[in-house]
Amino acid sequence: MIVSIAHELFSLENQNHIWVESIMSFFYEERHIWFIEDEEKIFQSEWFLENTPKKQQILRENIEKFISHYENGRNYYLRLPLFSVKVEDKENARSILQAPLYIIGEGASDRDFLIILISKFAKIKNPFALQLENAIQNHWAIIIGGGGNTWEKEMNNLYSKYGKNRIFIFSDSDKLYPTHESNKQKSVEKTCQKKGVVFHTLYKREIENYLPLKALKSFANDIGKTAIYEEFEKLSTDERDFYDLEKGLLAGNKETDAKDRRQFLEIQQQNGLFNNLGQDQISRLEIGFANKSKIISYFEDVTANDLTEHCKHHPVLAHQNPKGEMIDLLSKIAKAL
Repeated sequence: MIVSIAHELFSLENQNHIWVESIMSFFYEERHIWFIEDEEKIFQSEWFLENTPKKQQILRENIEKFISHYENGRNYYLRLPLFSVKVEDKENARSILQAPLYIIGEGASDRDFLIILISKFAKIKNPFALQLENAIQNHWAIIIGGGGNTWEKEMNNLYSKYGKNRIFIFSDSDKLYPTHESNKQKSVEKTCQKKGVVFHTLYKREIENYLPLKALKSFANDIGKTAIYEEFEKLSTDERDFYDLEKGLLAGNKETDAKDRRQFLEIQQQNGLFNNLGQDQISRLEIGFANKSKIISYFEDVTANDLTEHCKHHPVLAHQNPKGEMIDLLSKIAKAL
């Protein structure tokens, strides 16, 4: 986080200077970035002047490094929220600064996907992925698989301890077609926006839809579902993005309120998907690939470039990273650190 510290905390009153000393390691380690508005005030503060001349010189050099670090990344850091520490909130602020960023997904698949994603992009030296990899190794970030609908309970528990600053929510969209706003998507957005928590809902339907074709083909061959894959490969990119890989084309979905499972497909057809399929194709695609947890393991066989290419057709909104959804996701998490 970008941290601003009230000047009053550099006084000897109420041992404020001891509090400042206790958080300095966060800046030395570059876990957080110290935003220093007026260094001369710090050099004239009681916290600074109580030290020996030798220690003052060391502090001055470190503070100048902090300022230089901020200025070198100024254009990036200015886009990040500022965490302001006030005298009356100093103890609560310290607990927030000490806490890791909790990245909460819906289950083990979300956790495994994010770990693989970070690893793949770190290999090509993506700065966001490298930052996240370092944070995870140092326990400054923890990825949690919430387990279905328990993500909200997990979020509320952490929110009661740390507020909005130490939480990132990651979720499938469950969309049926590109412009659809699913109940899940609306619920995640409403809940997170109400609390000011940073979040990302996927563009495609679910994590599995991000598996590039060559890896999905290997998976299908391994589980004896080559015939389903061959029909899936013929679909348009939008159709592949919103096909339920686990349950199939006619998978039940409570959002449709459909007594007949076929109404689920009709909703998608009314919105431009799966209109050119014959009954034989529908029959072959209706059962899906099943085994969601095993699908996720096949992400190990793809590269960062494969994942980027697999998302290049996505529409990019003005507030999103123009390099694609995977970079956008990594940058959002990195900014939340």
